[in-house]
Amino acid sequence: MRASFASVLLGSVLAFGCAPANPVRHLEATANQQQRMFQEALAQNLKLAEKGEIEAMRNVGQIYAIGAGVPPNHAEALRWYAKAAERNDAESAYRLAIMTDFGVGTAPNAAEAVRWLRVAAEQGHANAQRQLADMLAQGRGATKDDAEASRWYLAAAQLGEPAAQSAIAQRLDGGIGIEPNAAQALLWYRTAAEHGSALDQYQVGFHYDMGIGASEDDYEALAWYRRAAELGNADAQYALGTLHAETSGALRDPIEACRWLDIAARASYPNARRALLSVERQLSARDLDDCRKLADDWVTKHTKPAPAPAAAS
Repeated sequence: MRASFASVLLGSVLAFGCAPANPVRHLEATANQQQRMFQEALAQNLKLAEKGEIEAMRNVGQIYAIGAGVPPNHAEALRWYAKAAERNDAESAYRLAIMTDFGVGTAPNAAEAVRWLRVAAEQGHANAQRQLADMLAQGRGATKDDAEASRWYLAAAQLGEPAAQSAIAQRLDGGIGIEPNAAQALLWYRTAAEHGSALDQYQVGFHYDMGIGASEDDYEALAWYRRAAELGNADAQYALGTLHAETSGALRDPIEACRWLDIAARASYPNARRALLSVERQLSARDLDDCRKLADDWVTKHTKPAPAPAAAS
């Protein structure tokens, strides 16, 4: 019975596996079948929940929260999440906290949200740890406490939560609620950057560029700036263009400098236009054309198409 809710979900997906003769009737039949299956799942989980089965309590809360087979009932969802949370179910405590914080099924109550986040966080729930740290850092629902916020960010970061990794890196950099440590900050920026965060990729590049927390390394700086620049980070685009323009040896590349400064300038990045004009004066007409084409191609590739106009009524 423990897997009944997951089994229902799997069965509902498998129900779409064959090509129907009459698609409309098939969809209606499938919807009715799913409705019955979810209702059966609710009945089964309710029986177990009323006997004190914690996972079943959480399942009932989820069924009511999303309206699976029954109309959504956030008050009932909260009631069942609370029952499981009172028995130290971390996931239920986290869901209860989020609903309470945002006022879903109840009046918003940040202090109550913090209380339930602590229940989940103390059991190693990474998302709860990061959310609790956010609220402590903001002084929302509890007295502002940078030291405790940093402890929870670090705990969540160690469990692999990307936003917490970025946050603890910034706090280690600035000594916010924790002893400053540039080398540790760089380590956490790199960890967060590997999840695809352009902001953290830029920070890794900046630290290597400036020799903060590690020896100065133009090659590492260039590589990280490029990753962030390709994701559209304007700080990285400007830094990448500047590095290509000002460095010496193999990394010096006036055309690439022109390209990235042009892209940054089009985003109205401060000082990018002036730096671009300085680089352009060093280029031949042919190289300048190449630069502008490269910039045009990048902007075209990364510009979202405008939404189609609404049809006239």
